[in-house]
Amino acid sequence: MEFTLVEDAHITANIYSIEGRRVAEVFNGTATANTLYQMSIDASGLPIGVYILQFAMENGDVHHEKLYIRK
Repeated sequence: MEFTLVEDAHITANIYSIEGRRVAEVFNGTATANTLYQMSIDASGLPIGVYILQFAMENGDVHHEKLYIRK
């Protein structure tokens, strides 16, 4: 996964099961504007299924993406 921001912000990126349980933290820190961030997700401990990747910014903006884990 890749992301960039237009302004500096504290970001958390977590993976949630379809039931809403947080199963992994992918990123938690301050991201600098106009910098490309690349995250690798280690799904080796997760069972096959559908998950939600949630990006949350300190200003309250939230973005969700579906993840399909296949092995």
